[in-house]
Amino acid sequence: MSLRKIGLSEREKIELSAKWLFYQVANGVEYLHSNNIMHRDIKLDNILVSSSSIISCEFFNNFWKDDGGVKLCDFTVAKILETPDEICYDCEGTPFFTSEINELIELTHNVGPEVSFCLKDGYVPRPNDIWAIGVCIYTYLTEELPFNGESDIEVQIATKDKEYKIFDWMGEDLQDLLRGLLDKDPTKRYTIEEVKAHKWFVF
Repeated sequence: MSLRKIGLSEREKIELSAKWLFYQVANGVEYLHSNNIMHRDIKLDNILVSSSSIISCEFFNNFWKDDGGVKLCDFTVAKILETPDEICYDCEGTPFFTSEINELIELTHNVGPEVSFCLKDGYVPRPNDIWAIGVCIYTYLTEELPFNGESDIEVQIATKDKEYKIFDWMGEDLQDLLRGLLDKDPTKRYTIEEVKAHKWFVF
């Protein structure tokens, strides 16, 4: 049965595809975190979808199929932690990346506020991967950036002090997920297990 036949709107199709895509991303991050591997550079450019798994919104029953067609790539700045709570001081990760969704989108930030200002106290890298998933989901669904600016420091300040825009079409489940992913306090941010168990992913 196609999505068109069951009468889903374009917005609903996009959100359904996001659930399919980012649940598989979450599966990958869960595997990494269970082995104390932190990616530290999750962004849309580093999420690969195989040609056989490209979402065409044609086959409803295939949306929840985890066929391994979604992969995380570019482990250049990934880190294997010696302990789960190891502190990092190097502030690695892409300060900005160019989104291919919309030419009007110039810069975005895939590191949490604790990373932008980490030189003194350091940061625990696990929650930063969660933040990056939140940035990706938000940008994928809205074609806008949750936090942006014209310079590196402007974006860093925005991630620390500003709030992202809530759109009228965002349902309560999506809003709740984003709050947990983009919580500025890394100690309150969702774990990857909480992300996967979130009701937004239930169709």
